[in-house]
Amino acid sequence: MLRRVLVCAALLCVASARASGQGGVEPNHPTPSFVRLGDAGTEAARLLKSGDNRERAWGAYFVGLHGLKEQTPSLVSILQDESLAAGGPVESVVRQAALDSLIRLDAEVPSDVLLPLYASSPNEVLILLARSPQENQGALLTLFTDGEPPARWFAAGNLLAEMRAPGFAPRVLAGLKIRASVYVFDRENHDGFGTGGGCGGCGYGTDWSPDTELPPVGYYALDYVPSRGATVVARGRHVVYYTRVLYPTQDAGGGCGFDRDAARVEYLAGLLYMEEDSLGFTAYPHQEVTCEDPAGCRRALAGVRDEVARSYDVLLGRLLVDGLLDAAEASQLKPDITLDITDLRDKKTFPLPDKLRGAKVSVTAFDSEPEASADPAAAEGDPPPDAPR
Repeated sequence: MLRRVLVCAALLCVASARASGQGGVEPNHPTPSFVRLGDAGTEAARLLKSGDNRERAWGAYFVGLHGLKEQTPSLVSILQDESLAAGGPVESVVRQAALDSLIRLDAEVPSDVLLPLYASSPNEVLILLARSPQENQGALLTLFTDGEPPARWFAAGNLLAEMRAPGFAPRVLAGLKIRASVYVFDRENHDGFGTGGGCGGCGYGTDWSPDTELPPVGYYALDYVPSRGATVVARGRHVVYYTRVLYPTQDAGGGCGFDRDAARVEYLAGLLYMEEDSLGFTAYPHQEVTCEDPAGCRRALAGVRDEVARSYDVLLGRLLVDGLLDAAEASQLKPDITLDITDLRDKKTFPLPDKLRGAKVSVTAFDSEPEASADPAAAEGDPPPDAPR
């Protein structure tokens, strides 16, 4: 009985400290003289109505610090305040304080309020969009582009994939690039060929000197590598997390070894509830061909192109059957195929084709630099693909 009374007393003390505004701010950060200690809700409301942007920033900060959900509309109105858009560092902190507190409140914010802020605060906008993915499907589709860094791309993609959102499959396919590695020999019995690769270092940093008259607002970093204290933004094959830091960052982590096309195939397999091994399609097919004359080589390479195109058509068919594509969307899609040809012939008595209808071609003689051709949509003399794209 005594233990229960003590626990209840401790909880009341914590609640009282939060309500009175005495819980303090971030460690070692001074509170300016214009902030009145007392009831947190009353003080936050007063500061939010101030004409001074430093006071507005503190008001927005207190809303998140003390969990004042009733002030959510005031924070949204700050995001819509056009006078902050062209301002300086203080105005930026006012808006950032509002975004930070909205995230801390787990608030839902309309996408039409958030999207105009994406250029300056992309990570924060994505975190807030992720709170209501069903309502924000259109916005997430808009943000799922190749120009996004890995973590933001995965965040939007994971949310769309989990919903099997209409339009997501054609968006994934539209950006897919297929690179077929083709090794050319001039005899059946050969030693084969091996390749290897590596990955350079990754990282980022920033210099930041805070203004002590401004609140210690949070900035958000995204990554698809878990870390201590990180919070999940979007679940999927590559889970995306966020961390809150007290300095500006627009970095979206990852990128070292990141393969967007392989990830696209993962998304397509997931949409079909299949494993990639069962899909019958890959962004990186490998093939060996043997040819002894120019015409034979052209036929063999055209055969590789056609095999890739057929696997793409099968994939389209599966997506159509599952309702993930419609006929109009499918008609606008065609495979973006590149044949990366490595010439491993013992006797290079004739050049390998460097143009092929329906595919881009890059030819590399062993121990030499590749020579890539432009997309040869109308190359002459090669067999056309089996079916028009």
